[in-house]
Amino acid sequence: MSRTTTSKRPPAPDPMALGYAEASTVVSALLRSGMTTFLRGSPGTGKSSLARQLAAEMSLPFFDIRLAQCEPAEIAGVHFPDKETGMLRVYPPAWLTALCTAPGFLFLDELNAPGLTKLHQAAALQLTLDRRLGDMTLHPQTVILAAGNLEDD
Repeated sequence: MSRTTTSKRPPAPDPMALGYAEASTVVSALLRSGMTTFLRGSPGTGKSSLARQLAAEMSLPFFDIRLAQCEPAEIAGVHFPDKETGMLRVYPPAWLTALCTAPGFLFLDELNAPGLTKLHQAAALQLTLDRRLGDMTLHPQTVILAAGNLEDD
């Protein structure tokens, strides 16, 4: 029995793809206008480097959250019973408390990574879309850049 093999061609270049310098200019303008931005690119193209560079240019403390490497509690906090009130309380992560009390640069990487739990996704979407997590609201001058890989990656 013969087997037919097909060679996988590299994908055609994306006419909307930007180089690092162009992406830096566009993403910087979007973030400075107050828009949360999602940056997609293959691994190794400099998404994390760009985020660190922009945070430095904006003189903002940099918070790098790799969603696929975090436990849900590292994002949404730890819940515990408050015996006095009979309710659950949340111990938020330090990075969230910092971003709620003062401006900062939040980099949510691996936003579209396969295998993220529903809690990871819900928390990340609430941060990017609502600028809050639970009842904690981000400082109005906090900048949010999300990133992820291309679907083929």
